[in-house]
Amino acid sequence: MLVRIKLVGQDDAVILTELVIRFRETYPATDPVSVELDLHPDRYISSESLADIHAKLDPHLVLAKLTTPAGTAVYIDAEKVIGVVPAGLIHHPTAKAVIRFTEGGDQQVQETVKDVADALRVAA
Repeated sequence: MLVRIKLVGQDDAVILTELVIRFRETYPATDPVSVELDLHPDRYISSESLADIHAKLDPHLVLAKLTTPAGTAVYIDAEKVIGVVPAGLIHHPTAKAVIRFTEGGDQQVQETVKDVADALRVAA
């Protein structure tokens, strides 16, 4: 499904929802808040709120809501996850798990491996 998103400082973009891997507020935080959307192989920064992006994408994706090491929400498409491993010494001190994606890359989260697995299972 194609959806339109408003980009920061640019015209709108139309994205294919099936390519979305995750989305979250940008870090460090901006004022006004902006949202980072990761699609393989691209990344877009939207001027829309996290709630507005979620409302556009939720009907089309299998989303699990988790917590970044910074304490903000991150939405993960459960169908793009290939594994979850415990966070190690190289990761953020508040990260307890690292989610690995089919297209490469990862997302550190505050939840445990079990909590992430449960959230992905519920989303599916």
